[in-house]
Amino acid sequence: DDILYGIAGGKHVKVHLIDGRIINVASGLENLYGQWAHHKVFLILSSKIIINIAHIKQLGLLRVHMKDGAAFSLSPSCKKAIQEMQN
Repeated sequence: DDILYGIAGGKHVKVHLIDGRIINVASGLENLYGQWAHHKVFLILSSKIIINIAHIKQLGLLRVHMKDGAAFSLSPSCKKAIQEMQN
């Protein structure tokens, strides 16, 4: 519940938490998603970004805005997946 999103870079993922902390995890994005997938609130947006849909502030046409102010580009298929997961 504390995880907002993760951004992959090299062999690490920077995991952004709701309290503002950022934790560097020595893992690939796909591996991390595999560990989190059972929570059913995580979605991979791209090869570098995973989000927790429970912490979306606003879902725009082509962007998703998170509660901490971060915004990420969004494909139509990802937007549809988010809408289905939120229902």
